[in-house]
Amino acid sequence: MATIYDTELKQAKDGTFYRWIGEDEKGTKQNFRLGRDKPEAKRRLRLILALYETQAQAAEFYGGSWVSEFLAAAKKIAKGKKAVLPRLSLRVNETDSVQESAETYAKTLAYLNMDGEAFQPERSDDFTDALRAVEADQRRNRLIRSKLTGSNPDNDPTGQTVGQAVDAFMDYLKAQETLPDGSLSTWGRTQFNQVKSWRRYMSVFTGMKNGEQVSLGLLDTDLADLTVAKAQQMVDTTRKRPLTFESKQTKRMTPKSAGSINKKIKHFFDWLDLSDEWSWFEPPRFRKVAYKVSPLTAEEKHQRKLKKEKWRITDDEIQLLYRYATPAERILILLGLNCAFGAGEIGNLRIPYVKFEMKEIDGIRFKTGNDTRHHLWNETIEGLQWELSRREQLPKTDRSKDIVFLSEKGGNPLWSRTKSGNYNNGVAKRWNDLMKRVKKDHPDFHDYSFGKLRKTAAIRVIELADMEAASMILAHGIPSEDKLLSAYVSIPWEKLYEAQEAYGDTIRPLLHTEGNPFEQPPKDYIGKKRALQILEQFKAGVPVAHIARKAKVSVMTVYRHVDRAGLRDNEPPSGTEQAT
Repeated sequence: MATIYDTELKQAKDGTFYRWIGEDEKGTKQNFRLGRDKPEAKRRLRLILALYETQAQAAEFYGGSWVSEFLAAAKKIAKGKKAVLPRLSLRVNETDSVQESAETYAKTLAYLNMDGEAFQPERSDDFTDALRAVEADQRRNRLIRSKLTGSNPDNDPTGQTVGQAVDAFMDYLKAQETLPDGSLSTWGRTQFNQVKSWRRYMSVFTGMKNGEQVSLGLLDTDLADLTVAKAQQMVDTTRKRPLTFESKQTKRMTPKSAGSINKKIKHFFDWLDLSDEWSWFEPPRFRKVAYKVSPLTAEEKHQRKLKKEKWRITDDEIQLLYRYATPAERILILLGLNCAFGAGEIGNLRIPYVKFEMKEIDGIRFKTGNDTRHHLWNETIEGLQWELSRREQLPKTDRSKDIVFLSEKGGNPLWSRTKSGNYNNGVAKRWNDLMKRVKKDHPDFHDYSFGKLRKTAAIRVIELADMEAASMILAHGIPSEDKLLSAYVSIPWEKLYEAQEAYGDTIRPLLHTEGNPFEQPPKDYIGKKRALQILEQFKAGVPVAHIARKAKVSVMTVYRHVDRAGLRDNEPPSGTEQAT
């Protein structure tokens, strides 16, 4: 029986990638050293494995898993030499052997080269007629297929366009990713949006013609004209990272986004090739279409580095956000900082996951299914108890179940997925309301998204502990490349708990507020900044009339804010100054 000892590439101390594959006729295991460049090593390995499978049955005849001629050819491929397909010869006895026919050899060669020319014949001149016979056979098969499936080898107009096929593919994705309750899965919505985005870029893609930039009309292309060159243009619409519509065409698409769309483009072509409803099949050499995404420029790398420096919310900014926040917003800030929760984690938090007696959250991250556990700060516990107490007063729906965070209107989950695969994100709404109030008084305040709390928490944990603890607070699972490791070991949650406790000690001074942080404040008509300035000036002994004049409010407004803060007993002498 043929044997492949390894399933993955391994790397020697000198940086060389290698792989053990099979045995020779004497039973000696064969090691193939494939060079130090990993992509090239993978390419060589694919050729060797193809060669290995081609001769596996014949090798068993000799008692090994490699025929000597094929083993020699494989060793040359491993060294980076041209891939040559030997002509199989089987020994009948000690003196005689039988060689495979030229036509069989040519068919094997054609099969190996289906995805593009990879193997060369030993002596191409000897097999010219056989190769021509195989090509003729392939043409006959194409004609038969054209009658069975309606494909079009002679490029007659089909009446079916690329745009129509893309629309049908989007419908196919929806059908495949619709859940039993009729809603579209999150992954289905993502795929649908990727193809929708690709379609939009194809609609405006241009090229040079007669020295002018003109629309290529890719979506109007008849499937009969969908050649390798045309397919490359379709891929290039996103592969070259165009200016995005979302940025009003001021920023290029990221390599990650372009790569994700490219995967769906490959899926589209495979679907189109296999579909019986569309008159197209992959032309020869179609696998030569380039999908590699344009890399970041030096300037883009520089801007990305600067952007990363803004991922962390500073201590002063945290203090300001917490001071301006309402109780409903403060608990979101605490969960973002304490547990690195994003909107999805907060929206999916279940009541049984919160264990007040243990001062922890013990649940799962619904996005990945990974375990998530967190040591809770006293401030976070107080905020969750307030939220649950408030929850008792809200109406409930069938969708509420045991979800912690509900909307004030209707009692539905604060964060939920719609049937179309989109999100009702009440978490983002609360955060945006807070940001508007902060920026009203502090126009230069950075426009952070709610997710920056999650990134800030991870960065702080890295500083206090290490990358492993940061991986745990983000609920990324076992921080190891070994995917089976989680079946044998427990995640060291104690390490994360210690890091979260130390992190809480550093963040606690920033969470100070005047009075009860979870008492709903009265309506503020003058803005938080002016209200704080009034209190600071009153504490400093500035006469009330002076404060009112400077703040451009009435004396009664000053007294109202002083009373709310419980400072009336400390009123400074007003002298002869009178309010006007």
